[in-house]
Amino acid sequence: FDEIKAMLRDIKSCYALRLPFIGVIGSGEPMMRADFVDIIKEIKTLGFDYSVTTNFTVVSDKIVDAFAKYTPSDLRVSVDGMGEIHDKIRGVPGAFDRIIKFVNKIRLNPQTKDLPIRFNCTIQPLNVGHLAELAEFVFGLDRVWLNYQHLMFLDESRFKAHDLFFHNI
Repeated sequence: FDEIKAMLRDIKSCYALRLPFIGVIGSGEPMMRADFVDIIKEIKTLGFDYSVTTNFTVVSDKIVDAFAKYTPSDLRVSVDGMGEIHDKIRGVPGAFDRIIKFVNKIRLNPQTKDLPIRFNCTIQPLNVGHLAELAEFVFGLDRVWLNYQHLMFLDESRFKAHDLFFHNI
């Protein structure tokens, strides 16, 4: 935590006009860190805007309360499909239900009820036939958006076209 705190203070000292946006991610689930709440408190105390990318495997009232006090700009949740599809891809039974439980906890808290939540779904062979079902489900959720990522379906010609398109922009 001391290293993260020092890094955040160093970043802040380098920016006089506008602080950069901080994306809290992890190699794994960032909310599993025992000091996660301390980290987001430090980020907000220093005046940064931030987001959290999570798989929502850690559901707790403490985290919801922390989001109410140190509100992120948005939450980005890895969702690979509906129910059993998501659970199978993640290898964790009940993972999809925990995500929905956490979204509901956030929506029930007056301080976080309007917090934007983005579901990020990477298209892959196990879920490609079920994307519409996920979209219909997300459409029924309150202030939840869905992004599809197509990283696994680029052949060489499409990759080059994609690369050229974004290079020109």
